[in-house]
Amino acid sequence: MGCLGYTLIALVIVIALSIALELFLSEYLLYHYDHDEPFDESEAAQVGVRRETIMRLEKAQYNPSLKLAIDIARVVEAPIEEIFVFK
Repeated sequence: MGCLGYTLIALVIVIALSIALELFLSEYLLYHYDHDEPFDESEAAQVGVRRETIMRLEKAQYNPSLKLAIDIARVVEAPIEEIFVFK
């Protein structure tokens, strides 16, 4: 097996692990961000979701992907641990 074969195998493993990690974390991320002002439309657009998605997060009706959780943390400029509780 050549170098390309090993590269493809490594890529498949990385993709499989990232999917497994996202599935695992998406079950355990709960939105828990105590803020004074509501998450508005422009902030929701910055993370690539609608305001309704953020509202569902706030009501614990939706579990975000790891990418969405990180994007939200970046937009509100707060550590992810202050926004989400891992259970």
